[in-house]
Amino acid sequence: MAVLSKVARDTGDVVRLMAVFLRILWDSSPGRALLLAWGSAPIAFYAMYSKKQKYARELKNRAAAKEHGSHAEKKQEESASSQRKGPLPRGKNKPRKFLDQLLPLLRIIFPQLFSKTGVYMVIYTAILCSRVMISLKMAELTGSLGSQMGRRDFRTMFTQQARFGLLCYPAALSNSLMRYFEKKIALEFRSSLTAELLKEYMHERTFYQVNTKDVLSNVDQMLTADVDAFCRTLTHIYGHVLKPVLDIGFISYNLIQNIGIPMSASFWLYFLVVNTVLSALKPNFSRMVGVKQELEGNYRADHSRVCSYSEEIAFVDGQDREKKILEESYRALTEREDKTLRAHFWKDLLDTYVLKYGGMMLAYSLIIPSVFYNWTKMDSHSITQHYIQNTTLLTMLGNAIKDVLISYKEVAQLKGLTSRVYDLWDNVMKESLLERGYETKHASVDRSADENCLDLRNVNISTPDGSKVLIQDLNLRVQPGDHLIVAGPNGTGKSSLFRVMAELWKLSSSGGFMKLPDKDQMYFISQNAYMVPGTLADQITYPDRVPLDDPFLDHDEQKKIRDDLRGLLEMVDLQDLLDRYDFADTESWQSLLSGGEKQRLVIARLYYHKPKFGVLDECTSQISVEMEHRVFEQAKMLHITILSICHNPKLRKHHKKQLTLLGGGKWEISDIKEEEEDTQ
Repeated sequence: MAVLSKVARDTGDVVRLMAVFLRILWDSSPGRALLLAWGSAPIAFYAMYSKKQKYARELKNRAAAKEHGSHAEKKQEESASSQRKGPLPRGKNKPRKFLDQLLPLLRIIFPQLFSKTGVYMVIYTAILCSRVMISLKMAELTGSLGSQMGRRDFRTMFTQQARFGLLCYPAALSNSLMRYFEKKIALEFRSSLTAELLKEYMHERTFYQVNTKDVLSNVDQMLTADVDAFCRTLTHIYGHVLKPVLDIGFISYNLIQNIGIPMSASFWLYFLVVNTVLSALKPNFSRMVGVKQELEGNYRADHSRVCSYSEEIAFVDGQDREKKILEESYRALTEREDKTLRAHFWKDLLDTYVLKYGGMMLAYSLIIPSVFYNWTKMDSHSITQHYIQNTTLLTMLGNAIKDVLISYKEVAQLKGLTSRVYDLWDNVMKESLLERGYETKHASVDRSADENCLDLRNVNISTPDGSKVLIQDLNLRVQPGDHLIVAGPNGTGKSSLFRVMAELWKLSSSGGFMKLPDKDQMYFISQNAYMVPGTLADQITYPDRVPLDDPFLDHDEQKKIRDDLRGLLEMVDLQDLLDRYDFADTESWQSLLSGGEKQRLVIARLYYHKPKFGVLDECTSQISVEMEHRVFEQAKMLHITILSICHNPKLRKHHKKQLTLLGGGKWEISDIKEEEEDTQ
């Protein structure tokens, strides 16, 4: 009871002193101006609250328009999802809360305490604690210096100054170590998350499914820039929130010992009230970050499109149209960024005045009652030390509370980045599970290393979203030597058939049955010739690599490898490349070589791998007719059975069968040899 009575009495004294303080302010011109400015604050707060509501409506309308624009895709996705079974939810069951998205990512980047990242975190936390203790000691020395100055004890004063100078060394070291470990931990986080994402993203054909289903946009940015920003922001928040929290705990304890509970509680009450008001005015910064990242990705994707199709654009003088598209994309980004900057400006203005300078004004105001109470208990020098030390502590406490309260900016940024990275991880995991067969068992496909034929029975092929049936009840058997040409109008499913054979498109449960050779016995060549980053030899052996210049291989073995590769280049009339480059040379082959050279290099890959079946999807469109005939003849010499799509009727003679797709799911198979005999 005695303690409560003392607290109540002290609280009453504080209230009376504050009333005196306000009366003194009103009696002076600057004080009246300050009080009037404070009185007009509700008007400014109301204006900012109205702005916040208006911006929230804009974001809501944007989200509604986006949802309306993709309504058909969502219905198709929901329809497909209803047929799936698996541990991961889709659609409306997707976790929307921040922590529901953050926790799975944290389990990836920080799987256990006793790891390299865990050791870094422990060291980082210890450094943060030591930095707080150093700050308290420096505040104590600052007060002591003030006291010695009042006493004019210069010898002691210089001794204290020397101690302060020595204390600056561990302070500087701890600051540098804090920055080092913050960046080091962010790098470890990114390495762990990137390794997990790449493991799943590059598993089987997951990367293909993720990039072709249009569920995510700008996957390249999400895998690189967004993951990096997420890890850096997460680490930054940990350090820049934990240190102020430690400051608050240690400094509050010292202040209670020095100036008592009522004045310390008054300081806390001020920040509690203003934080409640400021929270009501705070815009949805996490949504702002998400929209900005999306628009950044769109702008980057537009530039990437121009780079990828620069020749096609240049042929038709489309640069003006592309310039307008880029300008519109950039304008949308800058307009959104400008709104975000304005929102940050007004919020920063309020935060700085109310939290930083308001806290400083309150600190100097609260120390006056403490000095008044201790005036008769201390000499003037001790009062000076008491004033300087506790004013410094109150200012530090105000800054620490301010840092915690304005950390919402980093948290808002983290929310936006977490949403994008979680979307990436969630979709990659779903597609990876599909590839592993956990959600949908594709028992309708049988692959065997001993299988010597392709056998399709009652196969139904539709577009991945099921919106269009391309081929119905296809029965096709291709034995070694039964070279097959696939013909038909555009859009009838020629390339789609090859995608199903490659299992890029999955058969549904009623899609029929396929018996296929092992994957390494089938080699697919698409319409676009892809050159992998690497050496000239890599372009021939992709996706394999040959040990060129391997010190463990003797000269004869290395010579044999080079001779074999040279022979493959000679088969496709590319031996002249060796006049300019060595097999070990690394160049930008995709842009350096012509379209015909790239197509012939891809044909050389087919010869290198020597599969049982070579599937060619219009891959000879840029080479000469003579070379096209040689390709099929050479494939026969290498005992490669060709399945091809080609529009040159003269190439039919290299095939034994023709599958004609008629459209509407209809098809027919004919024997080319018998047709030619009938014609003759």
